[in-house]
Amino acid sequence: MNIQMVGIDYNQASIEYRELFSLTQSHAFHTAQELKEQCGCDGVVVLSTCNRTELWLSGTCQRDALETFCNLRRVPYAEYRNLFTHRTGLAAAQYLFSLACGIQSQIFGEDQILTQVKNALSLAREAHCTDSVLEVLFRCAVTCAKEIKSSVALNAKDTSVPARAVRLLREMLGSLKGRQCLVIGNGEMGRLAAQCLVREHAEVWMTLRSYKSREVIIPAGVRVIPYEQRYEKLPDIQIAVSATVSPHYTLNPDDSHWKAPSHPVTLVDLAVPRDLDPRLGDLAGITLLDMDKLGITSKDILETPAVQKARGIIREKVLELENWEEFRTCIPRIHSIGRHTAQGVRYKLVKPLRQALTSDEERRLVQELAQAASQKAVCNLLYGLRENLDPKLWQACLLALEKSAQEMEQ
Repeated sequence: MNIQMVGIDYNQASIEYRELFSLTQSHAFHTAQELKEQCGCDGVVVLSTCNRTELWLSGTCQRDALETFCNLRRVPYAEYRNLFTHRTGLAAAQYLFSLACGIQSQIFGEDQILTQVKNALSLAREAHCTDSVLEVLFRCAVTCAKEIKSSVALNAKDTSVPARAVRLLREMLGSLKGRQCLVIGNGEMGRLAAQCLVREHAEVWMTLRSYKSREVIIPAGVRVIPYEQRYEKLPDIQIAVSATVSPHYTLNPDDSHWKAPSHPVTLVDLAVPRDLDPRLGDLAGITLLDMDKLGITSKDILETPAVQKARGIIREKVLELENWEEFRTCIPRIHSIGRHTAQGVRYKLVKPLRQALTSDEERRLVQELAQAASQKAVCNLLYGLRENLDPKLWQACLLALEKSAQEMEQ
């Protein structure tokens, strides 16, 4: 398949490098459009999550996609290119299938990545950047992931990044019951974090920007404070979780409202780029956790029977995709056989129709109808033949029929 993936993730780069390439939905939308226009490829899908940013491209690119992306992000290509992985063809497809089911995630087996893959495709559609190849590739990845989720127990302890963060907090601090917690951000990650903390019977407050007060969903059991009052709440809390898309730090020790805590505080940064100033981790009494401290996938997990079964399903789906691609490339040949055959039928009808019909218009109409019907019938027969023959034998039949059809037209 003429596809390629260029990506950076937690395997190659720490968070301070990944955040340089992290994209909001709006940025991903415009990046896809810019890459398609500047690189001249057939399709582009941009996948950007807290642990990865990937560019999926189909067709032949006239320019280096990574260099173009670096230029768009205003970072030096030569300095960062070695942090990116490049995959092509069916190897790229196999990677995407395993990514969609959570095998490639830093939080092993997590469910969020499947939604993120689906959303990346939807966003590319809105930007008019997909083509048939990327549409089929991503739809097959989603279908594969759903089959694995329904038939294989990957034994993921945590189904999301916020769930992993809260489990880690419980392991570090013991019971979270009654602990005062502040969640900064009301997006999906913030709401998931708040819900996980409530299930641990913590006392949870969530920040809310005033201009969004009519547009948000507040999880049950969570109290709200204005975003502007987050520093005022800090002296009371023991845990703060930040998960926003803000271009600025949500907590910054240089802010005039900052007050050093008088008791131990654990800060959790679920954002990429980071929400919390990294210098906070150097302050007395503060423990700072970012995405890179939430746990790496164990190699032992990847060798379990469940994962091996999942990989078997992935191989089957990749083979189906390969067959689809092979068939897609044969469609022009099938239509050519049908066209040559139908043209030959039209020539064969000239003499009989001259004897049977006196009107030139009637003869022309019958010839056109016979030609169209013949072409459709031949194409349908070849499509059906593919379902009943070994692929190699079918290819041999196509080759023989191509020669026969051309001779028939002559």
